[in-house]
Amino acid sequence: IPYSSSEYGQIAGQVAETFYTTGGSVTFALKSAVEALNTFLAERNMASTGKGQYSIGALVLAALRGDLLYSVQCGPTHVFTMGRDPRHYHDSQMAGKGLGLSQTTRMYFSQAKLHFGDRVLFCAALPPNWEKAIVEERHPASLEATRRRLMAANDGNISAVLIQASEGSGAINVIKPVL
Repeated sequence: IPYSSSEYGQIAGQVAETFYTTGGSVTFALKSAVEALNTFLAERNMASTGKGQYSIGALVLAALRGDLLYSVQCGPTHVFTMGRDPRHYHDSQMAGKGLGLSQTTRMYFSQAKLHFGDRVLFCAALPPNWEKAIVEERHPASLEATRRRLMAANDGNISAVLIQASEGSGAINVIKPVL
């Protein structure tokens, strides 16, 4: 089922509200936000049974607390950390096939310590050449150079977020949004 920009914004706002209003640990708040989205998608899919239109969500949610990045993945998603401790976070068994398919929510949790200059890439449907391009990147020149390199290794439509950790107040600075 296609979503309009305003519907997508409302759904993302509800997920964020669930996260920020949930008491307890960061992982519990992430889990609660994922479950809220899964419930929304599953109910919407049940209401459209027989029409052949369904929504399946591939989702990565992340929260930064100090120098620790907590993430939860649902569906065929990938998280890469690039820097002092490069890692690929992906487990298709734990993350499942996506949200909205059943009332049971499959989630893969991970945690990474970030250092100044480390980069993190979040994406679904990993393009075939990206893993090689990420592994080969030893001493990245700039965030923009990394973005250009990844985009050059891809010939299709992709949804991804590339971030770089820096010292500061915790504000997010969008360098160059690409639509």
